[in-house]
Amino acid sequence: MRSSKGGGRVESSSHIHTLHRRLHDALNLGTRFNEQNTRKWMCTDNEVQRHVVRSIAAFLESVPRELCYHHLMKDSLPDIVYSLVWILEDKNGAASSMAADVAIKLVSAIPNALLKPFILDLSHALSCLLPARQIQISVACATALNLIISNVPSKSEEALWEILKKSEVVLHLIGIIRDFSGAVNPVECIQPLFSLLSTILCRWPLSRFPVWSDAKLMEALYDIYVKPDFSVRAEVLKLYSAIALCGIGAKKLLERGEGILLEMVECMGRSRPHHVRIEAFRLAQCIVINEETGLKRMSSCCEPVVKAIINAIDECSLQPEIVTNQQTCVLEEASRLVALITRWAGQHHNYFWKHGIDRALLCLLLGKCPKQLYEGILSLEDEIHIVRDGLKSNYFPGLRVYIWEILGLPQYTMWDKNAECRKAIVSFVKWCLSNEVHFDRVSYSPHLHFNFHERACCQGPSKEWEGRDVLLLYSFVGLAELIQLGSLTNERDTSFLSIGFTEDELISQLQDICSGCYAPGLKWYAAHILSLLGFYGFPSKFGNKIGRALEGCAYSDIRFIHTNGKSLNVHGVILAARCASLLPPNWLPVNEKDPNYSSFTDKNSSVKTQKEVCLSSHVDDDAMAKLLEYVYRGYLQAGEELAKKLRSLAKHCRIQTLVHILCRRRPKWGTPFPIFNLVAALGPVGHHFS
Repeated sequence: MRSSKGGGRVESSSHIHTLHRRLHDALNLGTRFNEQNTRKWMCTDNEVQRHVVRSIAAFLESVPRELCYHHLMKDSLPDIVYSLVWILEDKNGAASSMAADVAIKLVSAIPNALLKPFILDLSHALSCLLPARQIQISVACATALNLIISNVPSKSEEALWEILKKSEVVLHLIGIIRDFSGAVNPVECIQPLFSLLSTILCRWPLSRFPVWSDAKLMEALYDIYVKPDFSVRAEVLKLYSAIALCGIGAKKLLERGEGILLEMVECMGRSRPHHVRIEAFRLAQCIVINEETGLKRMSSCCEPVVKAIINAIDECSLQPEIVTNQQTCVLEEASRLVALITRWAGQHHNYFWKHGIDRALLCLLLGKCPKQLYEGILSLEDEIHIVRDGLKSNYFPGLRVYIWEILGLPQYTMWDKNAECRKAIVSFVKWCLSNEVHFDRVSYSPHLHFNFHERACCQGPSKEWEGRDVLLLYSFVGLAELIQLGSLTNERDTSFLSIGFTEDELISQLQDICSGCYAPGLKWYAAHILSLLGFYGFPSKFGNKIGRALEGCAYSDIRFIHTNGKSLNVHGVILAARCASLLPPNWLPVNEKDPNYSSFTDKNSSVKTQKEVCLSSHVDDDAMAKLLEYVYRGYLQAGEELAKKLRSLAKHCRIQTLVHILCRRRPKWGTPFPIFNLVAALGPVGHHFS
C-alpha cells in the first residue's frame, strides 16, 4: 500500500516535470529579446499562440493547489502570465478565446499571494479584450475579471479602478447587456457579465452613475427580471442591490412603481430557490438604508415583506436540527433585514407584532417551545428551566446578535423599574459622560453591515446619525425610557438620578451636548431627556445670543397685544426666519418698505414704526411668551399645564419640531437634528461698492 502511494507520487511528480518541460519548450518558441535586451514573450503566430495556451492549460491542470508554491510553479509563473497577457492583447481570434479561458483557470488555481504582482497587467489585458465581438470571449474575460476583483487587496483597488475606467469596462458591459438578443442566445449566457457589473458597482461608487442613468439598460434589466428563470433573476437582484447602494440609484429603481418590489417579495417566498431568496433579502436591505427613498416607498408592500421575514424564521426554528447551510444563510439575511428595518419608525412595527415577531424570535433562540410558555401559566422557575435548556441547544449561535439588536429597541423592550436597574443605568450614564470612549456602530456590531455597506453613497445624513459615541447614545436611550416610564404611570420621579449626579448637573451636560459638535442621534436623545425634565427645544450657543434681543424692545417692529392689555415687542426679521406663520399679513421688513433705508442710521433713531397685532382671547399670554422664547432661543422651560397649552399653539403655528419635543415622542432614527438657522433673515442691504 505504502509503495503504491509512493509510486503514485513519483509518477505524478514525473508527469508534472514532463508538462513543465513541454511548457518551457513552447514558451521558448515565442520568447524574444526586446529593445532593452530583455527576454520577453512576443509572438503573433496564431499556431504558436494556441500551442502555448494549450501547454499552459495542461501544466495548470496537473499541479494540485498544495504544490502551487513549488519552485516549478513559482519560477514559471511570470512567463505564464506575460505570455497570456501578450496573447490576450494581440486579439488573435481563436488563440485569444483560448487564452481567456485559461486565464480563468489561472486565477482560480493560483493563490492570490502568488498572483499579486501580475494582477494589474492581467486585468488590463482582460479589460481590453472584453468588448470582443464574440460573446463567448466577453463572458470568459468577465469571469476571470470577476475572480480577480473579488479577491483584490484594498491597496491595489485604486490602480485597478484606473485600469477599468480607462478601458471603459462598465460602459462595455452596459452595451453588451443592453443590446443582448435573447432570441439568438439564452440570457443565461451572459450571467457572468451581470456578476462582473455587480461586483464593480459594489466596490467602486463612481461606477454606479452610468448604470442607473441609462434608461435603456434599466428597461432591459426589468424585462429580464420579470422572466420566470430564477437563475437569471438572482443575478439581476444582485445587480439591483449594487445599484441601490447609491441613494439616487435606489430612487431610479423604485420609480418603476410597485413592480420591482412585488417581484422582490415574491422571490423571498419559501418555494423559491435559496440563492434567489438570499439576493431578494439583500436587495431589501439596500433599499431600507435610507428612510426617504426606501422605507416610505416600500410601505405598499410592507406587510408582505414582514410575512416573508417571519416565514423564513419559522421554517428554520421549527426543526433547527435539520436546517441546511443555505437555509441558515437565508435566515441570516432575513434577520439582518429585521435589525435594519426596525430602527426606523413606521407601520412595520405593528405588522411585526401582528405576525408574531415575539414568538418567532423566541423559537429562534430556544427552538420548539412548549405551548405553556406562550400561555403564561408556568412558574418563573419552570420558565427559567425551559430557557436554559433551549439556550444550551445552541442551534443558531451566530444569529443571537440580531435578536439582541431587535430586543434592545425601546419598541420591543419591557423596562424594569427596580432600584438596581436604575442604579446601573445612571452609573453607566455618568461613566460615559466622564470618560471619552469613542467608537462607532460597526466596531461592535459588524453583523448589521452587509458586504460593501460602507461604500454606500448619496444616502443623506442618516448614515452618520449614531456617530462615534454609541455607548453614551444607548445609555441615554435607557435613561430616557426609565424617566418616561415613571411619567406614563403618573409617578414621575427623578430622585434616582442623584445616584450619579444632581438633576441640575445632568441638565447642564445635556444642554452642552445639544449645542456641541456631536452626532445627530446623541443630540436628539439629549433633547429628548431634557423634555422629560421640563426643558423643551434644542439649545444652541447662537440661540442664547439671539435670545437676548427678546429681553428689550430695541429695533422691534411688531407688537403683539393680548386682550388683557399685555404686549410683546418682537422683530419681524427673526419671525420670518424662525416662524413665518406668526407674521401679520402683508408684512415687509423696513428696508423693503423704504428704498432709501440704510442700515447705517443714527443709533439714536432705534425706535421704528411698529405694526400692532391684536391677539385672540384664545391665545394664552404665558404660552405665547414661551413660544416666542423658543423662536428666539431655540428652547424653553415650562411646567406640565403650560406645556399642554403651548403644544396647541405650536401645532397652530406649524412648528413640527417643537410639537414633537413637547409631545415627548422618541426621536426618529435618522432624523437630522434641528439647527438654529437665521439664513432666511439675511439678504442684500443694497449698498453699492465703487
